[in-house]
Parts: sequence; C-alpha cells; structure tokens
Amino acid sequence: MHTVMRRLPIVTVVLALTLGAGSVAPAASAGQARGPIAIGTFLHNSYRYPGLYDVYARRVGQRPPILGAYREWTLPLVDRAQLKAIWHRGAVPLVTWEPWGPHERYFPLRAIARGRYDGYLRRSARAVAAWGKPIFLRFAQEMNGTWFPWGRGRHRNTPRAYVA
Repeated sequence: MHTVMRRLPIVTVVLALTLGAGSVAPAASAGQARGPIAIGTFLHNSYRYPGLYDVYARRVGQRPPILGAYREWTLPLVDRAQLKAIWHRGAVPLVTWEPWGPHERYFPLRAIARGRYDGYLRRSARAVAAWGKPIFLRFAQEMNGTWFPWGRGRHRNTPRAYVA
C-alpha cells in the first residue's frame, strides 16, 4: 500500500467555512471574520486507501477538519466504513451526493422534485440520522456549469429546477 500511496497524486479540493461559537456560520465578508477558518480536502482514492488522509496530514502538517467523499445515487448515501475512516481522523465528512450512476445514468432534477425518488431520499435521511454524527451534504455540485448532467442547460435544467 505504501508504494501505491507514493504513486497516487494527492488532489485537493478546498472548502472553507467560517466557524463561530462551535457551529458553522455563513462566511463573513472581508474584514469581518467570525472565527477560525476550516479548510477541508478531498483525496483521490481515499475510499480505497484511507491511509492517504494520514499521508496528507503529515505532508501538510495538520489534519484537515473536513474530509470529502463522493456518492452516486445508485449507492446508499451512507457508507459507514468510509464515514468512520473520516470521523476517526478527527474530521467531519462532506459527502458530495451526485444524482447519477455508472455509465452516466442520470436522475433528472425534475423527477427528483416531483417525488419519483422519495423512497431513496427517505432511506438516505434515515441512514444519516442513524449515523448520528455531523455530516455536510453537498448535492449535485457545480450546477452552474454544463459539464454534469444536472448542470444549467443540460436536459432542460434551470436554476429553478435545481432549487426545486
């Protein structure tokens, strides 16, 4: 595994949140910081090799308080092993929940809003509640671009459809 970790590039995606009084607060405008900034990261292949989190922490000099993970809609939202690997390293999981699956199978935004996938959403909500620890959930990232099937202009998607 050490050989694999040396060959894998560490890809970092940064999420910064201003923290205030122990809870997540909206980011303050310039010059109005409310507390420390939490920097998070996503590490490519960390699902297979959770030790990459430790390699990253050693290279950077500290553990990130937020660690990212990705989940497709063809899988259960909560992967307890993955969340535990993140949590046991002192971080809060940030799960990017992508409404697609293998071979870019797409779950249309309008169908989601109409309730077609409510059973999956309810199971997912129960699984998050059963997890019982904090989790950040990021739904259908980068919706303002055109590179994902849920993006603006793709499949007749609009900002309104995304919000719904």
